[in-house]
Amino acid sequence: MSEYSFILGGYTDGPTEGIYRLNYDLLSETFSAPQLICATHNPSIALKNGSLWYVVEEADPGKIHVFDAANNWLLLMSIDSGGASPCHLALDKAAGFLAVANYMGGSLSIFALDAKGLPQPAPCTLQHYGRSITARQEAPHVHYVAFAENKAGQPGLFAVDLGLDQVMWYPHLQGNHWGQGELVYQAEAGDGPRHFAIHPHNGTIYLLNELSSSLVVIQPGADGKWCVQQRISTLPTHFKGDNIAAHICISHDGQFIYTSNRGHQSIAVFTVNTDGSVACIQIEPCGGVWPRYFALLPEAARLVVAHEHSNSLAAFAIAADGPLQATQALATVIKPTFVGLAD
Repeated sequence: MSEYSFILGGYTDGPTEGIYRLNYDLLSETFSAPQLICATHNPSIALKNGSLWYVVEEADPGKIHVFDAANNWLLLMSIDSGGASPCHLALDKAAGFLAVANYMGGSLSIFALDAKGLPQPAPCTLQHYGRSITARQEAPHVHYVAFAENKAGQPGLFAVDLGLDQVMWYPHLQGNHWGQGELVYQAEAGDGPRHFAIHPHNGTIYLLNELSSSLVVIQPGADGKWCVQQRISTLPTHFKGDNIAAHICISHDGQFIYTSNRGHQSIAVFTVNTDGSVACIQIEPCGGVWPRYFALLPEAARLVVAHEHSNSLAAFAIAADGPLQATQALATVIKPTFVGLAD
Protein backbone atom coordinates (compact mmCIF):
# COMPACT_ATOMS: atom_id res chain seq x y z
CA MET A 1 0.00 0.00 0.00
CA SER A 2 1.51 3.30 -1.09
CA GLU A 3 -1.27 5.79 -0.31
CA TYR A 4 -2.93 6.51 3.02
CA SER A 5 -5.86 8.77 3.86
CA PHE A 6 -6.09 10.80 7.05
CA ILE A 7 -8.87 12.54 8.91
CA LEU A 8 -7.92 15.87 10.53
CA GLY A 9 -9.64 17.83 13.28
CA GLY A 10 -8.86 21.04 15.12
CA TYR A 11 -10.12 24.33 16.45
CA THR A 12 -12.40 26.43 14.26
CA ASP A 13 -11.66 29.88 15.69
CA GLY A 14 -9.61 30.62 12.55
CA PRO A 15 -10.17 30.02 8.84
CA THR A 16 -10.60 26.26 9.32
CA GLU A 17 -14.19 24.98 9.19
CA GLY A 18 -14.30 21.47 10.60
CA ILE A 19 -13.15 18.00 9.61
CA TYR A 20 -10.75 17.57 6.70
CA ARG A 21 -9.33 14.70 4.72
CA LEU A 22 -6.01 14.45 2.92
CA ASN A 23 -3.90 11.73 1.34
CA TYR A 24 -0.30 10.78 1.93
CA ASP A 25 1.67 9.25 -0.93
CA LEU A 26 4.43 7.09 0.48
CA LEU A 27 6.36 6.77 -2.79
CA SER A 28 6.61 10.49 -3.53
CA GLU A 29 6.57 11.54 0.17
CA THR A 30 3.87 14.14 -0.46
CA PHE A 31 0.55 15.13 1.05
CA SER A 32 -2.44 16.20 -1.01
CA ALA A 33 -4.21 19.45 -0.20
CA PRO A 34 -6.69 18.99 2.68
CA GLN A 35 -10.34 18.87 1.63
CA LEU A 36 -13.22 19.86 3.91
CA ILE A 37 -15.54 16.89 4.31
CA CYS A 38 -17.75 18.11 7.14
CA ALA A 39 -18.30 21.51 8.74
CA THR A 40 -18.49 21.35 12.53
CA HIS A 41 -17.32 23.36 15.56
CA ASN A 42 -14.03 22.59 17.34
CA PRO A 43 -13.63 18.91 16.35
CA SER A 44 -10.48 18.55 18.47
CA ILE A 45 -10.51 14.74 18.72
CA ALA A 46 -12.28 11.92 16.90
CA LEU A 47 -12.65 8.15 17.15
CA LYS A 48 -13.50 5.60 14.45
CA ASN A 49 -15.96 2.71 14.89
CA GLY A 50 -16.40 0.92 11.58
CA SER A 51 -17.95 3.46 9.21
CA LEU A 52 -18.98 5.66 12.13
CA TRP A 53 -16.89 8.51 13.51
CA TYR A 54 -17.47 9.98 16.95
CA VAL A 55 -16.32 13.60 16.93
CA VAL A 56 -16.28 15.92 19.92
CA GLU A 57 -17.30 19.54 19.90
CA GLU A 58 -14.90 21.05 22.42
CA ALA A 59 -17.15 23.73 23.85
CA ASP A 60 -19.35 24.51 26.85
CA PRO A 61 -21.56 22.56 26.88
CA GLY A 62 -19.64 19.88 25.05
CA LYS A 63 -21.14 17.64 22.42
CA ILE A 64 -20.45 14.39 20.62
CA HIS A 65 -21.41 14.22 16.95
CA VAL A 66 -21.77 10.91 15.12
CA PHE A 67 -21.03 10.84 11.39
CA ASP A 68 -21.41 8.07 8.85
CA ALA A 69 -18.29 8.15 6.68
CA ALA A 70 -19.78 5.55 4.31
CA ASN A 71 -22.65 7.93 3.55
CA ASN A 72 -20.71 11.08 2.65
CA TRP A 73 -20.13 11.95 6.30
CA LEU A 74 -23.82 12.24 7.05
CA LEU A 75 -24.50 13.58 10.53
CA LEU A 76 -26.52 10.87 12.27
CA MET A 77 -26.94 12.49 15.67
CA SER A 78 -25.55 14.92 18.23
CA ILE A 79 -25.65 14.49 21.99
CA ASP A 80 -24.39 16.46 24.99
CA SER A 81 -21.11 15.12 26.35
CA GLY A 82 -22.22 15.53 29.97
CA GLY A 83 -19.71 18.30 30.70
CA ALA A 84 -17.56 21.06 29.21
CA SER A 85 -14.69 20.85 26.72
CA PRO A 86 -14.65 17.14 25.87
CA CYS A 87 -11.08 16.22 24.87
CA HIS A 88 -10.82 12.42 24.62
CA LEU A 89 -12.95 9.43 23.63
CA ALA A 90 -12.71 5.70 24.33
CA LEU A 91 -14.67 2.81 22.81
CA ASP A 92 -15.52 -0.60 24.22
CA LYS A 93 -16.96 -2.07 21.07
CA ALA A 94 -17.57 -5.56 22.46
CA ALA A 95 -19.50 -4.34 25.50
CA GLY A 96 -21.14 -1.45 23.65
CA PHE A 97 -19.91 1.64 25.50
CA LEU A 98 -18.45 5.01 24.53
CA ALA A 99 -16.69 7.15 27.16
CA VAL A 100 -15.76 10.82 26.95
CA ALA A 101 -13.40 12.90 29.12
CA ASN A 102 -14.73 16.41 29.82
CA TYR A 103 -11.66 18.52 30.51
CA MET A 104 -13.16 21.77 31.80
CA GLY A 105 -16.11 20.00 33.33
CA GLY A 106 -13.89 17.72 35.39
CA SER A 107 -16.11 14.76 34.61
CA LEU A 108 -16.38 11.67 32.46
CA SER A 109 -19.49 10.32 30.81
CA ILE A 110 -20.18 6.77 29.69
CA PHE A 111 -22.77 6.17 26.97
CA ALA A 112 -24.42 2.86 26.16
CA LEU A 113 -24.40 2.23 22.39
CA ASP A 114 -27.28 0.75 20.46
CA ALA A 115 -26.87 -1.98 17.85
CA LYS A 116 -25.90 0.61 15.23
CA GLY A 117 -23.23 2.13 17.47
CA LEU A 118 -25.19 5.27 18.34
CA PRO A 119 -24.84 6.64 21.90
CA GLN A 120 -28.04 6.53 23.92
CA PRO A 121 -29.40 9.33 26.13
CA ALA A 122 -28.93 9.42 29.91
CA PRO A 123 -25.23 8.57 30.16
CA CYS A 124 -23.56 7.64 33.41
CA THR A 125 -21.69 10.83 34.34
CA LEU A 126 -19.01 10.68 37.04
CA GLN A 127 -17.84 13.97 38.55
CA HIS A 128 -14.38 14.65 40.01
CA TYR A 129 -13.67 17.22 42.73
CA GLY A 130 -10.59 18.97 44.10
CA ARG A 131 -7.39 20.51 42.75
CA SER A 132 -3.61 20.22 42.88
CA ILE A 133 -0.78 22.75 43.18
CA THR A 134 -0.26 24.56 39.84
CA ALA A 135 -2.31 27.24 38.09
CA ARG A 136 -3.39 24.67 35.50
CA GLN A 137 -4.70 22.49 38.34
CA GLU A 138 -7.22 24.87 39.86
CA ALA A 139 -9.96 22.27 39.34
CA PRO A 140 -10.32 18.67 38.16
CA HIS A 141 -9.49 18.19 34.47
CA VAL A 142 -10.23 14.72 33.14
CA HIS A 143 -7.95 14.38 30.13
CA TYR A 144 -8.04 10.70 29.16
CA VAL A 145 -10.30 7.66 29.51
CA ALA A 146 -9.58 4.02 28.69
CA PHE A 147 -11.60 0.83 28.94
CA ALA A 148 -9.42 -1.96 30.29
CA GLU A 149 -9.42 -4.83 32.74
CA ASN A 150 -7.64 -4.40 36.05
CA LYS A 151 -5.03 -6.84 37.37
CA ALA A 152 -7.80 -9.14 38.66
CA GLY A 153 -9.42 -9.30 35.22
CA GLN A 154 -12.40 -7.12 36.13
CA PRO A 155 -13.60 -4.84 33.32
CA GLY A 156 -13.86 -1.14 33.99
CA LEU A 157 -12.73 2.32 32.99
CA PHE A 158 -9.60 4.29 33.84
CA ALA A 159 -9.78 8.10 34.03
CA VAL A 160 -6.65 10.28 34.05
CA ASP A 161 -7.17 13.62 35.82
CA LEU A 162 -4.54 16.27 35.05
CA GLY A 163 -6.04 18.68 37.57
CA LEU A 164 -5.91 16.26 40.49
CA ASP A 165 -2.64 14.46 39.65
CA GLN A 166 -4.61 11.21 39.84
CA VAL A 167 -5.70 8.14 37.90
CA MET A 168 -9.06 6.68 38.93
CA TRP A 169 -10.56 3.27 38.23
CA TYR A 170 -14.31 2.71 37.85
CA PRO A 171 -15.35 -0.96 37.86
CA HIS A 172 -18.16 -1.98 35.53
CA LEU A 173 -21.11 -3.45 37.43
CA GLN A 174 -23.95 -4.22 35.04
CA GLY A 175 -25.72 -2.38 32.24
CA ASN A 176 -24.53 1.21 32.23
CA HIS A 177 -23.77 1.17 35.94
CA TRP A 178 -20.26 1.74 37.28
CA GLY A 179 -18.87 1.27 40.75
CA GLN A 180 -17.39 3.85 43.08
CA GLY A 181 -14.13 5.31 41.84
CA GLU A 182 -10.93 3.88 43.27
CA LEU A 183 -7.68 5.85 43.32
CA VAL A 184 -5.12 3.60 41.63
CA TYR A 185 -2.34 6.14 41.16
CA GLN A 186 -1.38 9.39 42.86
CA ALA A 187 1.14 11.26 40.72
CA GLU A 188 3.74 13.58 42.14
CA ALA A 189 2.27 17.01 42.88
CA GLY A 190 2.29 19.13 39.74
CA ASP A 191 2.95 16.24 37.33
CA GLY A 192 -0.30 16.81 35.47
CA PRO A 193 -0.85 13.27 34.08
CA ARG A 194 -2.33 13.44 30.58
CA HIS A 195 -2.40 10.14 28.65
CA PHE A 196 -1.15 6.57 29.01
CA ALA A 197 -0.45 3.57 26.81
CA ILE A 198 -0.61 -0.10 27.81
CA HIS A 199 2.03 -2.49 26.50
CA PRO A 200 0.35 -4.92 24.06
CA HIS A 201 2.07 -8.00 25.48
CA ASN A 202 2.91 -7.67 29.17
CA GLY A 203 0.45 -5.07 30.51
CA THR A 204 3.07 -2.52 31.60
CA ILE A 205 1.57 0.98 31.72
CA TYR A 206 3.36 4.03 30.35
CA LEU A 207 1.92 7.27 31.75
CA LEU A 208 2.82 10.62 30.19
CA ASN A 209 2.82 13.63 32.50
CA GLU A 210 2.00 16.84 30.65
CA LEU A 211 3.19 19.43 33.16
CA SER A 212 6.43 17.76 34.32
CA SER A 213 7.31 16.39 30.84
CA SER A 214 7.99 12.96 32.29
CA LEU A 215 7.24 9.37 31.35
CA VAL A 216 6.42 6.99 34.20
CA VAL A 217 6.71 3.22 33.81
CA ILE A 218 4.10 1.50 35.97
CA GLN A 219 3.39 -2.09 36.97
CA PRO A 220 -0.16 -2.74 38.22
CA GLY A 221 -0.19 -4.54 41.56
CA ALA A 222 -2.40 -7.44 42.60
CA ASP A 223 -4.50 -5.01 44.67
CA GLY A 224 -5.14 -2.85 41.61
CA LYS A 225 -2.81 -0.05 42.70
CA TRP A 226 -0.21 1.19 40.24
CA CYS A 227 3.43 0.80 41.30
CA VAL A 228 6.11 3.05 39.80
CA GLN A 229 8.98 1.13 38.23
CA GLN A 230 10.76 4.03 36.53
CA ARG A 231 10.49 7.76 35.89
CA ILE A 232 12.30 9.41 32.98
CA SER A 233 12.24 12.84 31.33
CA THR A 234 10.96 13.35 27.79
CA LEU A 235 13.43 16.24 27.36
CA PRO A 236 17.18 16.49 26.84
CA THR A 237 19.12 17.26 30.01
CA HIS A 238 20.35 20.63 28.72
CA PHE A 239 16.90 22.05 27.91
CA LYS A 240 15.80 24.80 30.33
CA GLY A 241 12.78 26.33 28.57
CA ASP A 242 9.05 25.83 29.03
CA ASN A 243 7.54 22.59 27.79
CA ILE A 244 4.42 20.50 28.16
CA ALA A 245 4.16 16.93 26.90
CA ALA A 246 1.21 15.96 24.72
CA HIS A 247 0.77 12.59 23.04
CA ILE A 248 2.05 9.06 23.66
CA CYS A 249 1.88 6.00 21.46
CA ILE A 250 3.49 2.57 21.69
CA SER A 251 4.49 0.67 18.57
CA HIS A 252 2.37 -2.30 17.55
CA ASP A 253 5.14 -4.75 18.45
CA GLY A 254 5.70 -3.08 21.83
CA GLN A 255 9.37 -2.33 21.16
CA PHE A 256 9.22 1.48 21.04
CA ILE A 257 7.37 4.38 22.65
CA TYR A 258 6.94 7.83 21.11
CA THR A 259 5.96 11.01 22.99
CA SER A 260 5.65 14.63 21.87
CA ASN A 261 7.04 17.80 23.46
CA ARG A 262 5.28 21.15 23.03
CA GLY A 263 7.85 23.85 23.69
CA HIS A 264 10.97 21.86 22.87
CA GLN A 265 9.08 21.00 19.62
CA SER A 266 10.22 17.40 19.41
CA ILE A 267 9.33 13.72 19.45
CA ALA A 268 11.08 11.61 22.08
CA VAL A 269 11.76 7.97 21.19
CA PHE A 270 12.17 5.28 23.84
CA THR A 271 13.14 1.65 23.47
CA VAL A 272 11.37 -0.85 25.73
CA ASN A 273 13.52 -3.31 27.67
CA THR A 274 12.50 -6.87 28.50
CA ASP A 275 11.52 -5.88 32.07
CA GLY A 276 9.27 -3.06 30.79
CA SER A 277 11.68 -0.24 31.63
CA VAL A 278 12.63 2.23 28.90
CA ALA A 279 15.68 4.06 27.59
CA CYS A 280 15.56 7.27 25.55
CA ILE A 281 17.31 6.71 22.23
CA GLN A 282 16.37 9.90 20.37
CA ILE A 283 14.75 13.33 20.79
CA GLU A 284 14.02 14.46 17.24
CA PRO A 285 12.87 17.94 16.13
CA CYS A 286 9.26 17.51 15.07
CA GLY A 287 9.38 19.81 12.04
CA GLY A 288 6.88 22.35 13.38
CA VAL A 289 5.49 24.06 16.46
CA TRP A 290 3.30 22.47 19.14
CA PRO A 291 3.13 18.76 18.19
CA ARG A 292 -0.14 18.00 19.93
CA TYR A 293 -0.98 14.66 18.27
CA PHE A 294 0.57 12.12 15.93
CA ALA A 295 -0.38 8.88 14.22
CA LEU A 296 1.72 5.76 13.65
CA LEU A 297 1.60 3.79 10.39
CA PRO A 298 3.05 0.37 11.32
CA GLU A 299 2.92 -1.09 7.80
CA ALA A 300 4.54 1.99 6.27
CA ALA A 301 7.00 2.59 9.11
CA ARG A 302 5.92 6.22 9.32
CA LEU A 303 4.90 8.72 12.00
CA VAL A 304 2.68 11.63 10.98
CA VAL A 305 2.56 14.55 13.40
CA ALA A 306 0.12 17.46 13.61
CA HIS A 307 1.52 20.88 14.64
CA GLU A 308 -1.22 23.01 16.16
CA HIS A 309 0.64 26.33 16.26
CA SER A 310 2.55 26.19 12.97
CA ASN A 311 -0.50 24.95 11.02
CA SER A 312 1.26 21.96 9.53
CA LEU A 313 1.55 18.22 9.15
CA ALA A 314 4.84 16.35 8.76
CA ALA A 315 5.82 12.73 8.12
CA PHE A 316 8.81 10.87 9.55
CA ALA A 317 10.28 7.55 8.52
CA ILE A 318 10.72 5.05 11.36
CA ALA A 319 13.90 2.99 11.26
CA ALA A 320 13.82 -0.70 12.15
CA ASP A 321 15.54 0.07 15.44
CA GLY A 322 13.07 2.86 16.34
CA PRO A 323 14.58 6.31 15.56
CA LEU A 324 12.85 8.85 13.34
CA GLN A 325 14.13 10.53 10.19
CA ALA A 326 12.40 13.53 8.62
CA THR A 327 10.96 13.18 5.11
CA GLN A 328 10.02 15.90 2.66
CA ALA A 329 6.31 15.30 3.27
CA LEU A 330 4.76 18.52 4.62
CA ALA A 331 1.22 19.89 4.46
CA THR A 332 -0.47 23.11 5.48
CA VAL A 333 -3.39 22.48 7.83
CA ILE A 334 -4.97 25.13 10.08
CA LYS A 335 -4.70 24.42 13.83
CA PRO A 336 -4.66 20.62 13.65
CA THR A 337 -5.17 18.90 17.01
CA PHE A 338 -5.95 15.40 15.69
CA VAL A 339 -4.77 13.20 12.84
CA GLY A 340 -6.04 9.66 12.32
CA LEU A 341 -6.21 7.09 9.57
CA ALA A 342 -9.43 7.41 7.59
CA ASP A 343 -9.71 3.73 6.61
